[in-house]
Amino acid sequence: MRGLLILVLVVILGAAGGAAAAREATPGLYDRPVLALDPGMHTAQISRADVDAAGRLAVTGSLDRTVRVWRLADGALLRTIRLPTGPGNVGKVYAVAISPDGTTIAAGGWTRTMTSPAESEQVYLFDAETGKMVGRLDGLPNVVYHLAFSPDGRRLAAVLGDGHGLRLYRRTTDGRWAEQRRDPDYGGSSYGVAFAPDGRLATTSDDGRLRLYDAD
Repeated sequence: MRGLLILVLVVILGAAGGAAAAREATPGLYDRPVLALDPGMHTAQISRADVDAAGRLAVTGSLDRTVRVWRLADGALLRTIRLPTGPGNVGKVYAVAISPDGTTIAAGGWTRTMTSPAESEQVYLFDAETGKMVGRLDGLPNVVYHLAFSPDGRRLAAVLGDGHGLRLYRRTTDGRWAEQRRDPDYGGSSYGVAFAPDGRLATTSDDGRLRLYDAD
């Protein structure tokens, strides 16, 4: 019923929806089930929001460790997606984006503890219709602060904290995502990335520079 608090038993393991034994959980994540309250809305600051090209769906990411999908016509909450979480900040969503065709959601943020192995941060990819995880981009050296899909939906840009700059991914013919380019030469964290209609890419950074990349 609307307005009721729902107790949700969330299993937080090494991957979203994973069923590995607790002793095999990824370092930095909870190794046992965690009880969470779901009131049907965000319970902390919304870090990012995005909409599909047709204006049908909105997606929001929050420090409450959830990604939520909304129907713009009436504001109805369609589904809630939970990232794998752990103690402290692990699981907080700083970045979220939806592909122009409204089929794929990308989410990132603080996905591992600082004591985890180097280059262990990740971007999660979800099916917007079902909320099922359909991919994961591994090996990032710092938290992800912003994500953006290109206008044709074939590329995904991620900008990172602590001077680690830009990662650009391209969807391959088999539907997977592979790194296409990177620019780690930043002097500070980057909190903004956007594509132009012609495929050019712009980023901002705490180092005071605005960077513009050509479509190639």
